Amino acid sequence: MAAKILRSCPICSNQITARQLTKNPNKVVCSMACASILRTKKAIERNARSCAGCGTEFSSKPKSKYCSKACMTQSLRPSHTQCRGCGVFFTPVRIHSRNKRYCTAYSAAFVPFCMSDCEGKRKVQEGVSCKSCGVLFTPVRWDRKSLEFYTYPGKTTCGDECNQKAYPFTDERRKAQSARYALSGHPNWQGGSHRGGFRGHGWAAIAEKVREKAGRCCELCGKPEADNGRRLDVNHKIPFHQSQSKEKANKLSNLEALCRSCHQKTDWIWRRDNAVQFSLSFR
Repeated sequence: MAAKILRSCPICSNQITARQLTKNPNKVVCSMACASILRTKKAIERNARSCAGCGTEFSSKPKSKYCSKACMTQSLRPSHTQCRGCGVFFTPVRIHSRNKRYCTAYSAAFVPFCMSDCEGKRKVQEGVSCKSCGVLFTPVRWDRKSLEFYTYPGKTTCGDECNQKAYPFTDERRKAQSARYALSGHPNWQGGSHRGGFRGHGWAAIAEKVREKAGRCCELCGKPEADNGRRLDVNHKIPFHQSQSKEKANKLSNLEALCRSCHQKTDWIWRRDNAVQFSLSFR
């Protein structure tokens, strides 16, 4: 006697018999292959949506707003923008920092001026006078949320070339920067001072004696003082702030001449292995 037919598979239209429904009354498809196809079909219908850029119907992950990467790039960073200097519509072009090739989509949000006099001289109607060349320009930045340019104060030069001319890296500027980051101005400063006599009486002569004893070479890596770029550092094997007195700290047996790199490594190794003593010394 033939099996009684109760329903058909929605995928392949094969008949589902009563024998199959006895094992699983909720059976909808006739096989595992049809079940996989049905799940995929439902997922596509569930995730179907319109592209936020071109409006095309597509199915993808729930968080996807665009049908493709090209559509997203074209929507967020349009290939044509209006020059803020002369009003001409142009296609922004800049060399990509990774592959060193021209990339319009990558740089559309960062080039507010066309590739003419507006780009080089920043000739705009109102703005800030460049400290170097005197040209009026408007400092702008790109807002990722509103996808628009906005003006901001603080910039005093119209470009990199004028910035280098207005603020050359001279010895005076180097000294000013060094003074600005001294003591509490430095983010790694943890208190203390470097006044004269801080290392004890005759420290300069003791340090030179240690350098001469080491042959003007680093005692760890052997780098000569000439290649160090400055005098060799004199390191306390037992840190100065851990000694009971300056005389004990400055004994020749407790001192070693190191290059700048080895001095930093040795210092941080001690701090890592003696974290408790290091933290207590600054309380």
